Amino acid sequence: MAGLGGERRLRLEFQAPVTNGVQVALELLSSVPPGPVVALALPRPLDAAPAAGASYIGYRVQGWQAEPGQFNRITGIQQDEFNQLWELAEPEDREVRADRAYSFRRTREGDPSLQLQLRAPRN
Repeated sequence: MAGLGGERRLRLEFQAPVTNGVQVALELLSSVPPGPVVALALPRPLDAAPAAGASYIGYRVQGWQAEPGQFNRITGIQQDEFNQLWELAEPEDREVRADRAYSFRRTREGDPSLQLQLRAPRN
């Protein structure tokens, strides 16, 4: 991890060049309470050619109601479709289920983005 604030970067080093894709699972916890809008920064590989096929992101939020706000260059998919892909890649994580899921492609036109609107849960 390098950098400060919104400019922090996670650097992953692999033993050999990645040619067939890679799956990275991140569990992120904020050190400060979230505001009403949270931006999910989708990881962007440095110095890598865009993937030939679609990429996927799924999320689940605990303790809040989360609805998608603004989004660019992503497409909603059925959460079951994402969860099946996840189970194939991570069979031991069958209990981990996404609440919402999206597909996206990295292009030269810009990075995909997703903002969530957060509300306290209803009692």
